[in-house]
Amino acid sequence: MRWYLVMKKILAVIYNKDIENDMNSSKNIALQQIFGKNMIDYSIKAAATFTEDIVIFTDDEDVINSYESRNELISSVDEIKTRIKKFDIVVFIYPNIPMIKGYHIQHIIKMMEQNNLDMLYAKDAVYCIKSKIAANYINNSLFDDFTNNITKNMIADIDVMRIVDRKQLSQCYKIIQKQINNQHMENGVTLIDPENTYIDYDVTIGMDSVIYPGVILSGNTSVGENVTLYPGCRIKNTIIGDNCVLQAVVSNDAQIGNDITIGPFVNIRPNTKIMNGCKIGDFVEIKNSTIDEGTKVPHLTYVGDADVGKKVNIGCGTVFVNYDGYRKHRTTVGDNVFIGCNTNLVAPVCVENDTYTAAGSTITDDVKQGSIAIARARQVNKEGWVEKYRKKNEK
Repeated sequence: MRWYLVMKKILAVIYNKDIENDMNSSKNIALQQIFGKNMIDYSIKAAATFTEDIVIFTDDEDVINSYESRNELISSVDEIKTRIKKFDIVVFIYPNIPMIKGYHIQHIIKMMEQNNLDMLYAKDAVYCIKSKIAANYINNSLFDDFTNNITKNMIADIDVMRIVDRKQLSQCYKIIQKQINNQHMENGVTLIDPENTYIDYDVTIGMDSVIYPGVILSGNTSVGENVTLYPGCRIKNTIIGDNCVLQAVVSNDAQIGNDITIGPFVNIRPNTKIMNGCKIGDFVEIKNSTIDEGTKVPHLTYVGDADVGKKVNIGCGTVFVNYDGYRKHRTTVGDNVFIGCNTNLVAPVCVENDTYTAAGSTITDDVKQGSIAIARARQVNKEGWVEKYRKKNEK
């Protein structure tokens, strides 16, 4: 915290009542999202750089429901008046200024202190007032009274924009996108085309990773070092280890280890864990499953509700049949298993270590260690059948 703030008790009030809004939206403007964060979160983050005492002044039910666990909500002017008596300075911050930074607000407070002012106003952004006189200006027309009384003390606009409509929201997206992407590039990440790469605020990326255009990284996603994400990857709430290559992959709420190749055209659904050294090929879907180290799922396969062991090879066209029409069941596949092409594994079923399934089999019973399971009709060849068939149909 800056030296001029150390000795001051400061209350930050995120002011979210009667805010101008041309969004044409059912959502409160404070809850409009920009790169994975509500707009109000940007104001809260800025306030947190100079005080731990932050409250949200709102009467909107959606905002209250979203932030009730923070125990920082107040809804009446009387509550504000009671709260500010414990502080030296009160700072009122709009919730729809996502480009606000802590240093902007600190600059306003510093100017007020250095010029021995009782109040100061940064247009479209922040109101700053000493608590000893705040009660004289706080009533049901809170900001109107502030504006009328402190216009003569107004400082020059700080470099932020108050968002009230979709056009401004789009402009803000571009500005914050550039800030986020520039920070990643400074940290050693290669973005081939930053203008067409979309990375949420809280995403982390390790150095020497390469991100191609058309990639979207959102939520609580973490990407390791030396990872390559080719176009078409949309990754949300996913942890990716080091030295991975992903092509046209959609991943939600999953964990991906180190030294893994995935794609193209792969859907990794929630509660999936893919361990080190695996290969997941094209047109594969994995859901609520663990794929252990060194296993290969090369192509055209659905793995659902399964625990798959180490160094397994799952042949093309395999389906983990996990749903009986009423409930889901799990399949267990041991280590060093070879699943033949077009195998159906009908859960619940266990395929033990060191086993094979023959291509085209539908497995409904457990396969014991060291066995091969063959579950298909015996082939019958009828000699001369084609000639007889053709003659019959040519008449």
